[in-house]
Amino acid sequence: MTKKIKILFVTDSLDCGGKERQLVELVRNRNKEKSEYHVISMKSGCFFDNEIRESANSFQVIERKWRWDFCVLFRFATAIKSLKPDFIHGFNPMTSLILLVTCKLFSIKIPVINGGLRSAPLKFSLHAKFFRFFLKFYKIVVANSYAGLQAYGEAGKEGRFVLYNGFNLNRIPELTKSEARVKLEFLNDKFIIPMVAQVSNRKDQKTLINAIQILKKQNKADSILCLIVGDGNTRTELENLTKELQLEDTIQFLGNRRDVELIFKASDLSVLCTADWWGEGISNSILESLACGVPVIATDNGGTKEVIENGKNGFIIEIGDAEGLAEKIVFLKSNRNILEQFSNETQKTVIEKFGIEKMVENYEEFYSKLFNKDYLKEF
Repeated sequence: MTKKIKILFVTDSLDCGGKERQLVELVRNRNKEKSEYHVISMKSGCFFDNEIRESANSFQVIERKWRWDFCVLFRFATAIKSLKPDFIHGFNPMTSLILLVTCKLFSIKIPVINGGLRSAPLKFSLHAKFFRFFLKFYKIVVANSYAGLQAYGEAGKEGRFVLYNGFNLNRIPELTKSEARVKLEFLNDKFIIPMVAQVSNRKDQKTLINAIQILKKQNKADSILCLIVGDGNTRTELENLTKELQLEDTIQFLGNRRDVELIFKASDLSVLCTADWWGEGISNSILESLACGVPVIATDNGGTKEVIENGKNGFIIEIGDAEGLAEKIVFLKSNRNILEQFSNETQKTVIEKFGIEKMVENYEEFYSKLFNKDYLKEF
């Protein structure tokens, strides 16, 4: 009988976000005959805890008591020695660093995979520079976009890999747009535009709000319903801006939702704007929108161009270009035939490059190749 490859995934949390959803889908859809997937989260009571608990071979939480709680290293060492995985996969920069230090400090001879390259920053914060410095200490680094490897200066180096996110097409509701709107109690005569993203300084909901203000001044916003889906520390500021601009009838804040696919299914077009310093890796929000047949207008940074073909399944605009965003919205709203052509291309993109089966297959092939090469012998 072929030995199962045992992977330990470690993530900072299982909150509502793209990498968390990816981990859930990866664990849920793995080949159980070939692999064991164990998960440790550093935060309890999270959005996806139950999904992971139901799907993983084991799930536990190791929390820091305070920011500089170095005892967490001992608790990780104990868990790793008990599980004896073949590989330890850090799913974000901080956990990858904690795992590296733990294994060095406690002489644990198990390869640590740094899977934290999920962005392609245009400007590096102090934290990002810190994590970039430590990349040289990892034999194996995984990014979710080629733009990410390039941004961090890791492209072309040995032991550097790109593994795309994947979307499970089974998550798409088998409903028409009208049926989805009835279920969500949305008006059928509205042109619906969601932006599904964390409401934080990495994202740029403000540009979308400003674009809607431009359309309102042009008397072109009456039939538009803009949905801000997600939560975070800039939500209050954005809600206040919306009230100040008197856009409450056009822009709604929905918070975190478990039915984002239903929201996309009810939509005509979606938007993803990001901050001028942040670069997306591969955005799960974009994949979700395309999988539901909804074209995307997104800002030009990071790995977005690896998903969106400008003028084919969506549009790429410059960062912070509210006027350009407003123009593209009006163009697609006024040219339903082109919007439909874009829509016809969206699912093809996901199926060909970003399907969940392809993601799981790529991860399992990746682990298998590592297992059969010399990486294990070096530890």
